[in-house]
Amino acid sequence: MSRPLRTIGSLLLVCLLTLGLTHGATQPAAPPQESVKKPPVERPHLLRRWLGIEKPTDQVARHKEPPLQLTPPDFRTLQGKARKQAFVQFMKPLIEHANAEVSAQRQRLLQLYAQRERLDDDSLTWLKRLAEDYGVKAFDPKNNGDWQLLLLRRVDTVPVSLALAQAANESAWGTSRFAREGNNYFGIWCFKPGCGIPPAHPQKGKGYYAVKRFDNAYEAVRYYLHLINTGGAFKNLRQLRAQLREAEKPLTGQTLAPALNHYSQRGDAYPRELAAMIRHNKWNRFDTSY
Repeated sequence: MSRPLRTIGSLLLVCLLTLGLTHGATQPAAPPQESVKKPPVERPHLLRRWLGIEKPTDQVARHKEPPLQLTPPDFRTLQGKARKQAFVQFMKPLIEHANAEVSAQRQRLLQLYAQRERLDDDSLTWLKRLAEDYGVKAFDPKNNGDWQLLLLRRVDTVPVSLALAQAANESAWGTSRFAREGNNYFGIWCFKPGCGIPPAHPQKGKGYYAVKRFDNAYEAVRYYLHLINTGGAFKNLRQLRAQLREAEKPLTGQTLAPALNHYSQRGDAYPRELAAMIRHNKWNRFDTSY
């Protein structure tokens, strides 16, 4: 290579090196990446998740509970097993949902009972309101007997099998006039004029009475649970239920049915009929603990 060419090549090399150094000097250094901390995962209380009160945020959209079906099918258009299946599909979710409401109340009640020596004003207000709702007029939070004998015995669930058997029995599997016209599936009576549907042939000398009317079947289920939990005629059932709780035995419809002998004018024959319905339809499989 001639001397002029070597000189030109050397100059080009120097220029390139200079440009590279200049570019490297002016290029801003990338800031060090900060480690991004993931937000803590909220872990809901297992009991609240089980009751459906609280769900993990990543499951809310995927496992959203469907709304309750409040409009029943016309059970008269169905026969035999088809009618029974449709009745259970309609009533069972209503009973379970109403039981879950009562169960949530009971769980909070148990929590407050465990800390009854140091209750704040909000807790005392909630307790007073709950006691009034369950017919306990003189509840004393300092009296252990009031907690056990009055409130904890009342705020409790009813086995699904038992509620199903009574609903099917009292409403003729949803086909009775009172079920169709008044959403009354439990044969619940009322005694104020205008409160419900009068019977076609009322008995003389009994005063006014009617079958109570409800806005929908769910309201009937909630009222039924409240009646079992507060009515004087069902004190024996509440006592038996409390004994089962204390012995840590499951609540089943067949176990509690004998305590419903005052629910119907049929006396002892009525709970035997309920127990037979539960056995025949194998509804004991629905009696999960609440």
